[in-house]
Amino acid sequence: MIRLDHFVVHIEQDQTKLESLKGKIEPIGFPFNPTSGKRTKGFQVANIWIGDQYLELVWLKTKDGGGWRKEWVEKYNRGLRGIFGLCLMTDQLDSLKNELLKRGVKASAPERITFKMLFGLLKKSLPFRCVYTPPIPGTDLQIFFLEMDSQEKYDFMRKYFMKPNAEKNGITGIKEAVVRCQFSEEAWKYIRAIFPSLSGGERMATYDMGETKLHFVQSDELGLKVELLAATTNEDLANESFEIENVRVTSILV
Repeated sequence: MIRLDHFVVHIEQDQTKLESLKGKIEPIGFPFNPTSGKRTKGFQVANIWIGDQYLELVWLKTKDGGGWRKEWVEKYNRGLRGIFGLCLMTDQLDSLKNELLKRGVKASAPERITFKMLFGLLKKSLPFRCVYTPPIPGTDLQIFFLEMDSQEKYDFMRKYFMKPNAEKNGITGIKEAVVRCQFSEEAWKYIRAIFPSLSGGERMATYDMGETKLHFVQSDELGLKVELLAATTNEDLANESFEIENVRVTSILV
């Protein structure tokens, strides 16, 4: 089973803008605490939780990134902002990595995220492993896969850390994720190697995960943009939207 987990979005280190974002999105059903999330002396995270999925907003506090992923630190320091990672959750990480390698995708060995905290006195390892693939050709977007150490650890995170969550307002999760770009022929070939069950043609192809559909759409505009359609049962919150960098989130009634 594979499902959409989260998007990594690089933003500026600006607490005033984050508080302004909080003021804009909370009235439309997306509670947000910009001061929570994992952090080190070099980077900080603030999450917008949408059911089981989320936007991971990241900014660097030092040039070395203090434990943030090396290639993302380099891009951040070059001034690049927006989505850098699309994370999918799996319960078969090792076999998935082997399948990717067989299809010609240079997938990394499973990695565990570890970083130092409290001025380097403590080292924290997160309860999951990840396999990273190279960026889609012509873009900075990396698709990577995550496997939790156990269902119990996921349930613990879900209960104590995945909040405040939009689900309390009837926004239950991301129903569709649309990635738009001027994809080259090489990029399409690469995307299909990662997702061999992709359906569709040259203008739009879809990876169906059941509860969520991931669409790759050929765009006539420069740059990569992502639109997320969040399912809601609350009529008062339907068709509301907000934007962060190159990401737009819109709630749709289901």
